[in-house]
Amino acid sequence: MARSDPHTPPARSRPHHLLGVLVICLLGLLGSSSSAQGAAKILPLGDSITRGSNDALGDIPGGYRRKLGELLVTAGVDHDFVGGRNDNTSPGMDPDHDGNNGFRTDQMIANLPALLALQPDTVLLMAGTNDILQGVPVATAADQLRSLIETLTLSDPHRRVCVSTIIPITQAWGGRSEAFLNTAADAYNVQVRELVRQQAEAGRRVLLVDMNALLVYSDPNPDRNFFQPGDGLHPGQAGYDQMAEIWHSEVTANGPIAVPPVAGTPAAPAALTATVVSGSRINLAWADHSDNETGFKVYRKTGTFGPWEVIAVRPAGATSHAATGLATGVNSYQFAVSSTNSASDSAWSNLVSTTFSNLALYQPASASSAFSTTFAAVKANDGDINSLWSTGGGDTSARWTVDLATPWQIQQVQVVTRQDIDQPNTRRNFEIRGSNDPAFASYSVLAGQGSTALAHASTLTASVSIPNGFRYLRLAKTDTSNFTLAEVRVFGAVPTTLPAAPSNLIAGAVGSNRIELSWSVNSSNESGFKLERSTGGGGFVEIAVLPAATVSLTDHPLAAEITCSYRLRAFNEVGDSVFSNVATASTGPVTAYDSWAAGYPAFSALPPPYQDPAADPNGDGINNLLCYGLGLDPLSNSASASTPRLASASETLTFTYRRNKLAPELTHEVLVSPDLSDGSWSVLSQQQAVTSELIGNQNVEEISMPIPTDPENSHHFVRLRVTR
Repeated sequence: MARSDPHTPPARSRPHHLLGVLVICLLGLLGSSSSAQGAAKILPLGDSITRGSNDALGDIPGGYRRKLGELLVTAGVDHDFVGGRNDNTSPGMDPDHDGNNGFRTDQMIANLPALLALQPDTVLLMAGTNDILQGVPVATAADQLRSLIETLTLSDPHRRVCVSTIIPITQAWGGRSEAFLNTAADAYNVQVRELVRQQAEAGRRVLLVDMNALLVYSDPNPDRNFFQPGDGLHPGQAGYDQMAEIWHSEVTANGPIAVPPVAGTPAAPAALTATVVSGSRINLAWADHSDNETGFKVYRKTGTFGPWEVIAVRPAGATSHAATGLATGVNSYQFAVSSTNSASDSAWSNLVSTTFSNLALYQPASASSAFSTTFAAVKANDGDINSLWSTGGGDTSARWTVDLATPWQIQQVQVVTRQDIDQPNTRRNFEIRGSNDPAFASYSVLAGQGSTALAHASTLTASVSIPNGFRYLRLAKTDTSNFTLAEVRVFGAVPTTLPAAPSNLIAGAVGSNRIELSWSVNSSNESGFKLERSTGGGGFVEIAVLPAATVSLTDHPLAAEITCSYRLRAFNEVGDSVFSNVATASTGPVTAYDSWAAGYPAFSALPPPYQDPAADPNGDGINNLLCYGLGLDPLSNSASASTPRLASASETLTFTYRRNKLAPELTHEVLVSPDLSDGSWSVLSQQQAVTSELIGNQNVEEISMPIPTDPENSHHFVRLRVTR
C-alpha cells in the first residue's frame, strides 16, 4: 500500500500537533547487499527476416538468432531471447522471438502490449520491408516506425532499442519493379537514420544498426554471398550469419545490454483498466505497487500512430484518473501510467486501448425508393463502397434512413459518394438528420452539404457536437434531383446525461490564509466542476473550474480573519448540475509560521501543499516545520554549518543545532539511542545545554548539548525532534 505524499496533503484540517524528526548521525557501520540482475532479456522484433525465412531454401533454422546467440555466449553475455513466437528454431538455441511473416510496422504496433509485458531490456528492431513491398508510402511507414520506437523507449526509460535499416530488395514484387522497390527502400532508410538520430538526441536509448550499409552482399566465395541462393527478399544461411555478426558487434560495443533501474526508482503500477463512461470521458484505474513514489504520470496516445503525451500528473497514492475532453466515438485511445520520484520514472504499467466502430454497419436501412434491387437501401451501409443505394425515377423527396437500434450520441458521420460515374447532382443539397421518431416528425440537422457539389469519389466527414442521443439517422435531399450513396458510416458513444450534483461540501480553515475544501462526487460522467465563493456575505463568484473526479481544493491565498462560503456544481457537454450544499469557514489570525513563510517570497508563492509544515518542497530531507524550527530557508539546500551536527572531541560527543527564537510555539527535543530499536530512544535533559547567540542573525540561537557515551557500546544514535 502506497503512503500519502507529504507534498500533497489531503484536503483535511491539519492536526494541532505536528512533528519533525531529523536523524542526525549514526556512528558505526551498516551492511549492504546487492542482487544479480539476471539474464538480459533480448527481443528480436520484426518480420520474416527476423523469423529466419527464405522462400527459395525453406526456413533457415534460427535465422540470425542462432548465430547471435552463439556469439553472445562466447562473449560471456548472459541473455534470454523473448517474444511471442518460438518457431523456426535450431537444436540447442533459445527459440523465442517475435518475427512475423508479412508484418508491416503498424501490425507490430498492434502486438506491442503483449510484448511489453515481457519486459525486454534490449530490442533488436528491423521493420519496414513489408511496408515497402505492400505499397505503404515511405512517410507513413517512417511515421509508424517512430510510433513503434517511442512506445518501446518511453514505456521503460532503461530499455535500449537497436533499430536496423532494411536490406536491399532484389526482385520485383506486387507489380512493382526491383528498381522501384529499392528506390523506396533507400528513401525509407534515410528516414530510419534520421529518426534514430532525433530519438537519440531526445535522450532515448536508441541505437542505429545500419545493416544495409554494413552488410557485404558479394563475396569471392559464392557460398558466402548474402542472398545465396536467395529469393530476392530474404538472406541465405551466409547472409543470416553475417547479420548476426553485425547485430553482435553493434549491440555489444555500445554499452550494456541490460541497464538496471536507478537506485530508488519506484515500482511500476499495474492492472491498468480503461472504462468508457461517455462520449467525452474515459475512467482509468490502476494498482499502486510502490511505496516511494511522489506521483504518477498518465500517458495517452490518440489513434494508432499519434504521439504519446503526458496528460496528467497524479499525486502519490492515487489509483485513478478521469480522462476528459475526448471523442470516444471517433478516436481510438491508448493509455499507460508510470510512477515517478526524484530518482527516476518507473517502467509503464500495461497498455490499455479503447476502440470505436461503425454503428450503422449492417443495421436495418430503408429508403424512399430504390432504382432496383441491385441498388437497395441496405447497399449504403454494407461496408462496401462499390455497392450503391440509388433512388428510383420520379423520387422528388429522396431520403435514406438507418435504425441504429438504440440512441447514440453521434459524433461523426461519413458519407462516401459513388466511386464510378461522376454525377454532381447526387453530391450536393442534402442534410444529415437525427431523430428518435422513425417518421422524423421532429429531428435535428446534424450536418449536410449545400449547393456546392462534393468532389467525385470523395467522402464527406461531418463532425457532430450535439450531445443528444439519436436512434435514427437520415440523409435527405433538399432539392428534387436523384440521390446516390455508396456508404454511410456513423460513429458515436453512449449518450451523455446531465451529471449528478456533488454533495457533502466541507470547508475548513488552515491558518490565516487558506481554506481547505472537500466534497463527495456523485457522478461518473462529469467533465469537471465549477467552484464559486462568497466573501463576507457578498454574492457568489466563480473562482475555479476543476477537472473531473476532483474531490478537494485549497483556496489560497486568502486574507486573515475573513469568512468565506462555497458551493460547486458538476458540468459536462449537456450542461451544469444543480449546486451542492453551501459550506462556510473563517480564516484565523496571522501565526508565527505564516510570518516566517511570508519572509521567503519564493516559498510563499508555492502552491499550498508545498507550504505545508510536513512538506519538503526542495527534496533535501528537511521538511518545512524543521526549517522553521531551525531558522533555515525552506527552498535552499542548507549548508552543513546550518544543520544539526554531531562532533567528537577526545571521548566527548557534542550535538549542536540552531533554534528559531521567532517560533515560540515549537518544542525542540534531543533524543539518543544505543541501537535504533523501538522503545530505546530517550529524551535528554536541557539542563546541560549551552545557548549562544548566532553572529549575524539575532533571531536564531545555537544550542550545544553534551551526549552521554557508553564505553561498552561504539554505536551512538542522535536525533532532533521538533513538535508544534
